[in-house]
Amino acid sequence: MILDCRVVRGNPRDSSLFSELIGREQGLCGRVPRQVASDEGFASVDNLRWAKAEGIKDVMFSKTRGLSVLDAVVSYNLHVLGRLKMATA
Repeated sequence: MILDCRVVRGNPRDSSLFSELIGREQGLCGRVPRQVASDEGFASVDNLRWAKAEGIKDVMFSKTRGLSVLDAVVSYNLHVLGRLKMATA
């Protein structure tokens, strides 16, 4: 489900926009999401730590970039999906 869209000037790194985009969603919906899925451009240790500190339970990036699936997700189904994805990569 797409809840928001933003066009930015230039070519900023996706990872630098992660917290801002989640903040925009929080403003629209009144709370942070329970789960977030995004492409590999948003993947970083800092973004994972930030999301967890904000109360987001599950954070799945399309590529892990060295991040542990166990650190990123709590939900059992997403954990299994992440392990399967890593096995086929």
